[in-house]
Amino acid sequence: FGAGYSWAVLYSTEERDPDHMNVDVYAQQFAWNFTYPEQGKFSRGELHVPVDRQVVFRLHGLDVIHSFWVPEWRIKKDNVPGITTTAIVTPDKPGTYQLICTELCGFGHASMRAEVVVEPPAEFRKWVAGLQETIPQAYLETIRQDTESDPQPVGAGGA
Repeated sequence: FGAGYSWAVLYSTEERDPDHMNVDVYAQQFAWNFTYPEQGKFSRGELHVPVDRQVVFRLHGLDVIHSFWVPEWRIKKDNVPGITTTAIVTPDKPGTYQLICTELCGFGHASMRAEVVVEPPAEFRKWVAGLQETIPQAYLETIRQDTESDPQPVGAGGA
């Protein structure tokens, strides 16, 4: 009984919303970078997402294995070179959080963090419209070369 109930709860929590937003997350010693494909924009070290909208994070490792972890979201997923993994979250609390790499990835691992801002949709749209950089061609090539790993997502929480 317990396993069936757990499966049902996780499945319904992580079922993809037709209005979800995609964000590509790139981990590289020792930095996080983000692309917003719908807007064609790129952000170095700072992740913004709108509150109460499901976000599908497509995770890419550019050099070694890294791990995407925002403690308040109760999700931890690996960024593996050559494989695109997926994490699904619907942030429901505005605020500023920390993205932390939890995979020992080298000498600078302890400093591999990024600021995460969950904000009202209008503020998010204003922030992303103000980004000056477009998605680097090398990042688009990484996506093309990666193998998609898109199992039913597990482990997402709200924050």
